Amino acid sequence: MKSFEINYRGVTTTISAKNEESIVILINDSKEQAFIYAGSTDRDKKRRKVWFSNEPIKPDDVVDIKVIESDGMTESAIMTDIANIKSPISKLESFYKLEALLKKRGLL
Repeated sequence: MKSFEINYRGVTTTISAKNEESIVILINDSKEQAFIYAGSTDRDKKRRKVWFSNEPIKPDDVVDIKVIESDGMTESAIMTDIANIKSPISKLESFYKLEALLKKRGLL
């Protein structure tokens, strides 16, 4: 499976996306402070995993990110269940909802 290999401060972390999982790698620069975040969201299992949770980074820090092929991944530091994650609605589902609404209002 496709994975990200992140080498930060001499530690190598492998983050993989399975099925409908989304991965976010973010560097946030805010008022003379910068932070790195790396996490994933699994919509099917309604679960979020975090490997780097807004850890401070300095201007001379090196963050090396590669796309690799991997069978495993590093265990996440934080795992939370999220009940309010909704899967995106397909165009067909949107059409059926709109059709039902228009019929209900007598417009179709």
